[in-house]
Amino acid sequence: MCKVRFLLQREPSNIAVRCFNVVTKIPYSDCFNPEEHWLIASTDPSCKRCVVRMCFYVNFHGSSFMSGLIRSKATSAGMDAFKKWEEWAKQKLV
Repeated sequence: MCKVRFLLQREPSNIAVRCFNVVTKIPYSDCFNPEEHWLIASTDPSCKRCVVRMCFYVNFHGSSFMSGLIRSKATSAGMDAFKKWEEWAKQKLV
C-alpha cells in the first residue's frame, strides 16, 4: 500500500492532514481507495495537550458487488491501524 499525504492546514493550534491510500495486490483494488483525515487540535498553542481525531472512509470509484465486504474489511483495518498508532503515541508520551 502506498500513502499520499496532503497537509491541508497548519496553524499554531491546528494541523489537518488528508491521506489517500493506494491499495494493490488484492482483489477489486482498482475500484476503491481508503482515505484518512487527521485533525490534531489544541485549545492553546502553548498547551502540552492535544486532541487527535482520525476519520476513515472508503472511496469507491468503480462498481463492485463486493462493496459491502470491502467497506467492512477496510474500516476494520483502518481502526486496527489507528489503535496501533494510539499505542505507539502513548509509549512516546510517557
